[in-house]
Amino acid sequence: MFPSDRMFQVWFFTPSHSQLLLRSSEVDELGTRKRRLEVVFRGVAAMYLPTFLKGLKVEPLGEDACRSLLVPPPPTNQGETVFRCVAGRFEGWVVAEGCAYAADDGDFWEGSDLLGVGFLSIPRRDE
Repeated sequence: MFPSDRMFQVWFFTPSHSQLLLRSSEVDELGTRKRRLEVVFRGVAAMYLPTFLKGLKVEPLGEDACRSLLVPPPPTNQGETVFRCVAGRFEGWVVAEGCAYAADDGDFWEGSDLLGVGFLSIPRRDE
């Protein structure tokens, strides 16, 4: 599971590579830049998300949890996972083959290292 109370935005989506990048690049009340947080989804088949997310919790759902928490549940194919994405009162999802997250000191407009490497999986929540 990935939890954060920061503001995220859909930063990058490419249908040709089926990748979705959510990014949080904030400054604190003194104007000091915070560490950049990124969440990447690979093998994206479908998604239901707003462009801005205040706070973000990402968790993979098993089949039973998906049916009970998301009505109607999104369709999936073999090898895909439904990742529930909660931001405040909004509850969306991403159907993808995998998800990874990282924190770094990259600048706002710099590219993401997550888009060019293998990804770590978030363990699936068992029913």
